[in-house]
Amino acid sequence: MLPGTMSFLKSFPPPGQDEGLRQQQPDTEAVLNGKGLGIGTLYIAERRIKRISC
Repeated sequence: MLPGTMSFLKSFPPPGQDEGLRQQQPDTEAVLNGKGLGIGTLYIAERRIKRISC
């Protein structure tokens, strides 16, 4: 994957403390091009950002 690109995966684990987890925000809605993709948990880490559907 190229730097600065985004990937959409169906199933993957949340980032762990070893990835520098900085913030975990439940009940966050993902929106892409004005379309709601659902509610999930947003994880922000030093190395990556992940959102996991509920």
